[in-house]
Amino acid sequence: MRSLHVLFLLWLFGFSLLKAEKKPDQGILHLSENDLKKEKLLSLDGQWNFYWGTTFEEYRQNKIRLVPRLLNVPGNWGSLGYPRYGFGTYVLRVVCNQKERIRLGMWIPSVCNAYRLHINHSLLAKAGHFSTEKQKSQPEYFPQEVYFQPRSDTLEIAFEISNFHCREGGLNYTPRIGSASAVQYESRKSLIINSFVIGLLTLVAVYFLAFYLGNLNDKKAFYFALLCLSAAVRQASVTECIVLKQFCIALPWEWLVKLEFISLFGIMNFAVLYFSYLFEEEKNKVILYSVSWINGILTLFIFFFPASITSFVIPPFLLFSFAILLYLLFISIKTVYLKRKFSIWFLIGYVSIFICGINDILYSQELISSTYMLPAGIISFVFVNVVMLTLLFADTFHAIERLSLQLEEANKNQKQILFERTVRLSEKTWELERLNEVKDKIFSIIAHDLRSPVKTLSAFLTIAAVDNTLTVSELKTHLKKIQRDTESLNLTLDNLLMWSRNQIQGASTHASDLEVVHLITQCLDLYRLPAENKGVSIKSAVPEGLYLHADKDHMSLVLRNIIGNALKFTNPGGHISISSRIHDHYVQIIIEDTGIGIPKQHLENMFNPANHYTTHGTTNEKGTGLGLQLCKEYLEKNNGIITIKSESGEGTRVCLEIPATKELFD
Repeated sequence: MRSLHVLFLLWLFGFSLLKAEKKPDQGILHLSENDLKKEKLLSLDGQWNFYWGTTFEEYRQNKIRLVPRLLNVPGNWGSLGYPRYGFGTYVLRVVCNQKERIRLGMWIPSVCNAYRLHINHSLLAKAGHFSTEKQKSQPEYFPQEVYFQPRSDTLEIAFEISNFHCREGGLNYTPRIGSASAVQYESRKSLIINSFVIGLLTLVAVYFLAFYLGNLNDKKAFYFALLCLSAAVRQASVTECIVLKQFCIALPWEWLVKLEFISLFGIMNFAVLYFSYLFEEEKNKVILYSVSWINGILTLFIFFFPASITSFVIPPFLLFSFAILLYLLFISIKTVYLKRKFSIWFLIGYVSIFICGINDILYSQELISSTYMLPAGIISFVFVNVVMLTLLFADTFHAIERLSLQLEEANKNQKQILFERTVRLSEKTWELERLNEVKDKIFSIIAHDLRSPVKTLSAFLTIAAVDNTLTVSELKTHLKKIQRDTESLNLTLDNLLMWSRNQIQGASTHASDLEVVHLITQCLDLYRLPAENKGVSIKSAVPEGLYLHADKDHMSLVLRNIIGNALKFTNPGGHISISSRIHDHYVQIIIEDTGIGIPKQHLENMFNPANHYTTHGTTNEKGTGLGLQLCKEYLEKNNGIITIKSESGEGTRVCLEIPATKELFD
């Protein structure tokens, strides 16, 4: 514990040293030409001149007579004793002797007040509506970058800010300046990082919500999903709103503040609930219910009252959150001491988010010089917990399997079991055996059919890495084979996933009216390049205006398999034709090829579920034997049928009959 304490202090001290060497002093920042040419932004944190109760226009007209006060940025004017509600102007002079005047830019983070930015007396940016009157002032979260061409060696940067809605007024976050290219790079980097964090959190939340829906008794997955979802919402609402801005989601400032606060309460609440159900032996119902009630009351308070009132709740809530973090840290260490299962995993993830959380609390209250680190802490915490929960669920599944086997063995020695119970147990046993067969089949396909394309790609990459004598022609030959194997692998994976899901969950159908020519065109787009590489021509004579009534995903998979098989078993130089017509209220889709055909003995057992018949294509393409069985099953689900006519050496004709839409006969 002493070593952790020392590391934590060193970490905080280290961040205080990461600040830029040059800072504004007495309202002036001196820079060299090289400072602005670096591909790195300079933070303008330091001493600015501040004029309370003064607009920029008044400052321009009376700058000689006005006496400024020095105010540290980031910071609020309340530190100088001014009221929290009002307005003022921040002014900073940047002096830089440039031989070559490069185009500059400034990154302005979200300021929770309304502002207007003037550079050398030109209005370049604004957020919300600046006004000296409360009725006209309107704040806005609006991160933005501005670009300008300096015309002298001195830049006068002025922010006129009005605050009548927030707990504190002023420049709470630090603007940064640099070359235009550096500003663009930092903006894109920030967008990518925050999008990745939000996307990851959302994906994990959806995954564990789906897992919870499969097992409603598992509260751990449910609360962990809500924890990730709350973190994603907070990340989207507080990380300078970059992601929301990219998607043109213009939420009012008041609702952004509500999202920010409510998501913070959700994080703390669901973190406690998740921890309580993860280690139920250490569950403290008094603390659990207290945290839930406090967060619930605060959430309602935030929802129904304006931000000008609710923002005063945040400082005491941060102290409350700090106490919760300390409590969870204590319990985490206790679980490790008691050797609870996976307690070390949880402690590792929790320590990372604990340190980052404390850092953000201190930084948000302007107690340390650092940066927001919660995204990094969230990523590490989520990663560790995903691994931990996956292992936990795997252990639970194995325990259920062992219990099922033990129960099955015990039932064999029981002669006085009631008939109904025997039937139920037999059904469960059959279901387990069927799922085991599905598992064996999946492993078999992975071991034999999916490894080959991967090995081919690995071998080619190895050759390409060590052999510098490969010609362009040889590279194209290898790449064509890899492309063909990749297309086959893609279809194999789709078939395998759909077949596995059908075996475990059963197929569901969502029928709609579909145009045949559109389905065929989408499918041919996938096989046009493989057909050209193989030298096989594909012609479609499907007329427009034919509509069928079926599930779109099912029909897409059926057509991909049938056309893929036609291409697979057609020799180079052959051709495939596709046509369609109406016949007895059905749409017939006919795919004919000039391939090698199907032997009669195999044609009879083509759709036998116990016979996964498969063979290599004309250029050694591989398959799994699942495609035609999936086609038959999906067509039957959509009230359709499949008919195959073929003779060895004379090609194959496949006819699909699917119900046509009613409009064709009205």
